[in-house]
Amino acid sequence: MAGGLIRGAIGRLRARTGPDHPNTLATRNNLAHWRGRSGDAAGAAAAYEELLADRLRVQGPDHPDHTPHPGGMARTGSRS
Repeated sequence: MAGGLIRGAIGRLRARTGPDHPNTLATRNNLAHWRGRSGDAAGAAAAYEELLADRLRVQGPDHPDHTPHPGGMARTGSRS
């Protein structure tokens, strides 16, 4: 359910602000997170990989959003 809501939000954000807007990127991050939490580790990893490529392109490699942290990609498959 949450995934469908977030996917809808991503579509609306892309239409309103564009695919490279920080809010669109953050929402895509949330969707990837919840995919992992719901048990779709492969889908979450693919979504994170695509998102990282876009963030690097838009924000550059030194942006703080690219710093790994406990709750990020490393825990994608975790259900804790």
